[in-house]
Amino acid sequence: MQRVLACRSVADGRKALVLSAVLIFPLFLIFLLVGAMLWVYYQKFPMAIPLPETRPGIKATDYIYPIFMLTAVPNVLK
Repeated sequence: MQRVLACRSVADGRKALVLSAVLIFPLFLIFLLVGAMLWVYYQKFPMAIPLPETRPGIKATDYIYPIFMLTAVPNVLK
């Protein structure tokens, strides 16, 4: 939003908005793909560490990605 508001003209603002949409769409697609791949992975392999209990502001599902990184990803990629 700041990029759009800082533009000098309406045309520049439109360009900035389109560029932002073009750049953000692949990022959202990556997030959705990672979530889907984690779901597929855990359908085949059970979690090595049980999910911690829920805390205020933190859901149990917030630990899925960190547990995956700790238990399934090779050290070279960490």
